[in-house]
Amino acid sequence: MCLFRMSDDEKYAALLRNATEGIDADSWRYFIIENSLKLVLYVQKDPWAFIYNIFILLTPLFLLSSLCAYLLLKSSEKDKKKKSKRHQIGVGKGPRKSKKDN
Repeated sequence: MCLFRMSDDEKYAALLRNATEGIDADSWRYFIIENSLKLVLYVQKDPWAFIYNIFILLTPLFLLSSLCAYLLLKSSEKDKKKKSKRHQIGVGKGPRKSKKDN
């Protein structure tokens, strides 16, 4: 059996048959193998469309990630300012003790 001379449907059927020998068709394992093979054949058939689709799907997530990183940076800078301000106010000032005459 030469996979190079087969049509896509024949390739899919042959690969699925070989990969799922002895596996029940109603199981999760069969479902995962079947869909993985579909994905691999899709990528093999049109890799640029696959890369384009991945790029389109991941772009909003990258933008969200950069927004969260920016907000975290601003928050940490704000906390550092607050801590340094507290430290400057509190330097040299401990709890006041009243002096009692002996």
